[in-house]
Amino acid sequence: MNTSSKPVRFRCLILTLTMLTVVSCTQNSSPLPAPEVLQQHDLTTSRQTAPKSKRFTRVPADVSGIDFRHVWNPPEEFAMQLNSYACTTGVAIGDYDGDGLPDLFLASQTDGGKLYRNRGNFQFEDVTDSSRLTANGMWTTGVSFVDIDNDRDLDLYLCGFNCPNRLYLNNGNGTFQEQAESFGLNFKGASTMMSFADYDRDGDLDAYLLTNRMPPEQHRSGTIRKVKGKVIVPDQLKEFMHVMELPNGEVYDLLAAQYDHFYRNNGDGTFAEISAEVGVNERPYHGLSAIWWDPNDDGWPDLYVSNDFTWPDHFYQHNGNREKPAFIDRIHQAVPHIPWFSMGSDIGDINNDGQLDLIATDMAPTTHYRSKLTMGDMTVFQWFLDGAEPRQYMRNALFVNTGTDHFLEAAQMAGVANTDWTWSVRMADLDCDGRLDLLMTTGMSRDFENADLALELKEHLKGSSPTDLPELRRLAFEFWEDKPRQAEKNLAFRNTGELKFESVGDQWGLDDVAVSSGCATGDLDGDGDLDLVINNFGEPPSVYRNESSLSSNQANRVKIQLRGSTSNTYGIGSKIHVETDQGIQVRYLTLARGYMSSSEPAAFFGLGETTKINQLTIKWASGAVQQFHDLAVNKSYTIQEPATTDPTAEPSSNPSTSQFIESKLALDLQHREQPYDDFAKQPLLPNRLSQLGPGLAWGDIDGDGTTDLFMGGAAGDISRSLLQRQKQFDINQESLSPFIRDMDMEDMGVLLFDADSDGDRDLYVVSGGVECEADSEQLRDRLYLNDGQGQFRSATRSALPDIRDSGSCVVAADFDRDGDLDLFIGGRVVPGEYPTPPISRLLRNDSTSQAVSFTDVTEEIAPSLLASGMVTSALWTDVDADGWTDLLVTYEWGPVKLFRNLRGQFEDQTETAGLAKRSGWFNGIAGGDIDLDGDLDYVVTNFGQNTKYHANPDHPVHIFFGDFDQSGKNRILEATYKGDRLLPVRGKSCSQHAMPFLETKFPTYHEFALQDLTGLYTQQCLNEATRLDVTELDTGVLINDGYGQFTWQPLPRMAQIAPSFGVSLCDFDADGFLDIALAQNFFGPQRETGRMNGGLGLLLMGNGTGEFEPRWPNESGIVIPEDAKSLTVVDVDQNLTPDIVVSTNDGPLKVFQNSEPADRFCTIRLQGPPGNPDGVGSRVTIETDNKRRFVGEVYAGGGYLSQSPATLSFGLGCDDNVAAVEVKWPDGTTTRTQPKDSRSIRIDYPEQ
Repeated sequence: MNTSSKPVRFRCLILTLTMLTVVSCTQNSSPLPAPEVLQQHDLTTSRQTAPKSKRFTRVPADVSGIDFRHVWNPPEEFAMQLNSYACTTGVAIGDYDGDGLPDLFLASQTDGGKLYRNRGNFQFEDVTDSSRLTANGMWTTGVSFVDIDNDRDLDLYLCGFNCPNRLYLNNGNGTFQEQAESFGLNFKGASTMMSFADYDRDGDLDAYLLTNRMPPEQHRSGTIRKVKGKVIVPDQLKEFMHVMELPNGEVYDLLAAQYDHFYRNNGDGTFAEISAEVGVNERPYHGLSAIWWDPNDDGWPDLYVSNDFTWPDHFYQHNGNREKPAFIDRIHQAVPHIPWFSMGSDIGDINNDGQLDLIATDMAPTTHYRSKLTMGDMTVFQWFLDGAEPRQYMRNALFVNTGTDHFLEAAQMAGVANTDWTWSVRMADLDCDGRLDLLMTTGMSRDFENADLALELKEHLKGSSPTDLPELRRLAFEFWEDKPRQAEKNLAFRNTGELKFESVGDQWGLDDVAVSSGCATGDLDGDGDLDLVINNFGEPPSVYRNESSLSSNQANRVKIQLRGSTSNTYGIGSKIHVETDQGIQVRYLTLARGYMSSSEPAAFFGLGETTKINQLTIKWASGAVQQFHDLAVNKSYTIQEPATTDPTAEPSSNPSTSQFIESKLALDLQHREQPYDDFAKQPLLPNRLSQLGPGLAWGDIDGDGTTDLFMGGAAGDISRSLLQRQKQFDINQESLSPFIRDMDMEDMGVLLFDADSDGDRDLYVVSGGVECEADSEQLRDRLYLNDGQGQFRSATRSALPDIRDSGSCVVAADFDRDGDLDLFIGGRVVPGEYPTPPISRLLRNDSTSQAVSFTDVTEEIAPSLLASGMVTSALWTDVDADGWTDLLVTYEWGPVKLFRNLRGQFEDQTETAGLAKRSGWFNGIAGGDIDLDGDLDYVVTNFGQNTKYHANPDHPVHIFFGDFDQSGKNRILEATYKGDRLLPVRGKSCSQHAMPFLETKFPTYHEFALQDLTGLYTQQCLNEATRLDVTELDTGVLINDGYGQFTWQPLPRMAQIAPSFGVSLCDFDADGFLDIALAQNFFGPQRETGRMNGGLGLLLMGNGTGEFEPRWPNESGIVIPEDAKSLTVVDVDQNLTPDIVVSTNDGPLKVFQNSEPADRFCTIRLQGPPGNPDGVGSRVTIETDNKRRFVGEVYAGGGYLSQSPATLSFGLGCDDNVAAVEVKWPDGTTTRTQPKDSRSIRIDYPEQ
């Protein structure tokens, strides 16, 4: 530190920081002058101290003095802007006069808006005229206080519709001067909001102007042409029309909007338009909100832009000025899906992990009635729902930061996906408990989403010329003018932790019914909690006083204001971290938030009962970093940025320490689906059944002692095997012929096993899918025999029974203890008859040295298994340790079932095992000793909680299959409960397309929406139909008591963020406890539901008690945004550590190498007898020098369509060794071995 700074530090410590420990640093560790606190004061409450009945009190206009009303009175030519963003307005909060009290600006369509000076105690004075802000005739939309000239007072920027935007510079004496033209910021058009940030980190604020559609006053001339097969839109039409070309050649004309604009602050009172230069002028979209944030914490501001209609949102990620353009749109890679009609947005750390998350809103209804009233004919959007990238769905999206390049999406699980017509959203700690809550403003000028009214409007416009735009607008306005407003309740959600919110609008007093749009937050009364101001359509604004400060010590809080020196004056773009004994909180200072609005430029932290801040860290926009320790709560701190020698220093970054590292290892396999319409046969099918693979099987195919891979192919594609040679994998080109012949079949389960007892691995492939009729030749299962060198040939037809079921899994075990491997084949579906239960089968291996032969013995030894349900997976496992392998089976629309092996006969003991009461959409199953008690427990995968479906034993999800319209054809009905009412899942349009009688019975959407299930269909029809239920949707574990009785434990909520399929139990970190790896996401739901792809795969670390802790993706390294299916554990790089290989439907094979040291693991491989060379079904127990015991079982198939190698992996840590290995072989033989090597052990079956 230079010596000149020492007196400054000493003076600061004496005068203002006697209670603080102060640390100052920059990212390059350069010594800096000490930070200075300019001001601190207590947050006091001058009102009564008794808690209020509601958390918020609405302050009436006669008390506040805010005599404002947003009046709608547009020019005639723009009257139909009634149905656009232009009928909404914003709010700005900021202390423009520097008296310590935030002031208000409320935007208006008729007179620009009004400025209200805060006089204290929630009393405001209209100073619009005296401050020279009068903007008569201005149609104002978005508004923001901002210090645009860096003179330390707040200026005001107004966006306008069909008028120049205005910039009012603060003169510092309570008056303003309009300077937009001289600054180069007087754009005229359809402006939505100006969003400010210092994108180049030069100390001043740059600006992104978000725009929308500017309706043409008259028909624009120009001709759309096609040149060399490409549609060309002339320049003069590009802001009015866009032509979308789909991959199949279809062309759609869409209404375009204006281009957004990016302005660089030149620092001399002028701005330069540099949109093309920085890479943000891609297309003219309908912009509704734009928010700056820094989700990757690199110190450079990134930008999220919400766009309306069929246009995708933007996620402009800053490249750190390393190359041009400065921004790259990563929306397609970063998020799984986005809102369809993306509106407001806000950012914050929703789960207090120190990383910024984002929510973007849409207009999905909160009630069954509204959802059915507004769900029109979706077939007209089929092209869009099937082809948009990323996919767009009409619901909110909550993007959860993972510390990687990909976000989770959790709105449905969090309970905030459906919030009606939502304009603004604010993430703020409204109750001061330390977690960010949500506030939603809702409503619309008219009920434009009402499907009945849309049909009436269509009738009203009949006879009009489609090219006469003024006449169409006139008639539309004529239709809508006398319709009532669509006023809706504003919504508030309390954050209860673990990505879960509860609706508390009524409890908190924030449930006013209005047409609300812009919303801003700020501490209007100086008590440190956040007050609210909401601009309403056609009525006065809502001003709410937050009463949290009255909650004694339950609402401690702190307010942080920044004053930049090298950074911009208000520290916009800075990140503030607060650490307490309860954890970490983070705030990012950004101006434009929610919708058309800007909040007070300060950071507010609720602390609950916490009485001290252990550490406060400020990462300034310039790159400088300050730290303070041991801060008192219930204070307001104003902090000055230290002078710095390197304001653009990069934040420090540590190398990645994730446990798994994604690697190709030449496993360049791609699964390819062919287009197929599952819904042609069954239009009300919930999910596609043609996209459920592929399966993976590992084994030594070519007999060289290394593990090879087989991956099944989709119908129309070729199955392939990869042979491992010198730690590389190559496609087995010499063995393609039999798979080419069978490429019309849809491969599901695949299994490498010794079918003919000749010592090599043969191959069984289950044929499945629905791309053919039931009982089709395409559904015949296949057996391929190995010549010992890795070449497969098709077995004769007599080798297998004539099985033509659409199957799922194949798993092998010696269930009759005769020395060879028998098979279970799960039936998945009856094509065209979902959810009718298909046939599942037990195949006994009766092969001899002369012929391969499998016999279907299901009816003989397991009749209850035959039509037991739609099987998704199965596991041969000895649940009661009696030496006879039992069968656990997972089902869609059913429980996990136990078929106990009673010396070769199987009995359904699901009920007695305690499994029957949980029916789910289970997908996969894996076994292991989770709680270290010596028996085998199990993890089963399910659909989770992040979907539109929610079920419990009292309110199941139902599916009915029956003849509901007396047509002689069975149809599907899905039903769920809202309260105690059983309601249809599907809407009027799709239901009446399948069953036309509904259109006659219920002519309007209103009538349909009012009905429960028995109002739509007769009770007799429902009683006669097949009915299946789901009561459990969690992925969870089954803890075994040692006798085959199970206790259910759901996995943590992160495991429920997406449907899980593949699963494995393995000690991945070698700490002696089994961990869980999950393959997540499901791209198969019907269009209205949309992809269930909020996850990225998940690693959960066990502690040996049955509890698991999720490991975040940036820590685990497991990042799979695709439609993940099979998950296998295999040592792909031959270093004795368990790696993970995952298949994805219609996607690549994913390989993750484990970075744990190899000397912490013990691997055991069994050499079994002829017919079972891998010792499948053996139970292995190892004892260590430290008296620990670990149990494992050798499987041939399990998980979901998965077969991992037969090698067992145990974690020993670095200070333990194997003392003994006990093996209970499938035939009852027991061996005990004291190995010399504790890391790689081979145990041979004893000679008989």
